[in-house]
Amino acid sequence: MFFPLGFLVIKTYMDTTPEAILKAARLDGAGFHAIFFRIIVPLTAPGAVTAGIFLFITAFNELLFASILTTDTDAQTMQVGVRYFLTTYAANYPLAFAATVIGIAPTVVIYIFLSDRIVEAMTAGSIK
Repeated sequence: MFFPLGFLVIKTYMDTTPEAILKAARLDGAGFHAIFFRIIVPLTAPGAVTAGIFLFITAFNELLFASILTTDTDAQTMQVGVRYFLTTYAANYPLAFAATVIGIAPTVVIYIFLSDRIVEAMTAGSIK
């Protein structure tokens, strides 16, 4: 369900690879696999990191499938657990907000460590 977004980000980023670099590699005698693994993969690493972060955030915040497909309380995700603090008849807002902050923490930490890669990937095709 989340993979089309990642595929689109990586494909769009791979399309920004300059054709002159690929032609130069072909003239030097590099085959398809050498061009792919030595040129395209290193150049598209920021795009792959960006797609990975988007996929992680989307999968981590998934509530609908996690609540439908898991019946065992030990296998449910944190987002499903936060929902149990807010029921129809009672709402424990302090615990729900605390659980929400704890649930947001991994996403924020990953973004802080990889934010330079995200900015690099988003602005890669803007200046030619």
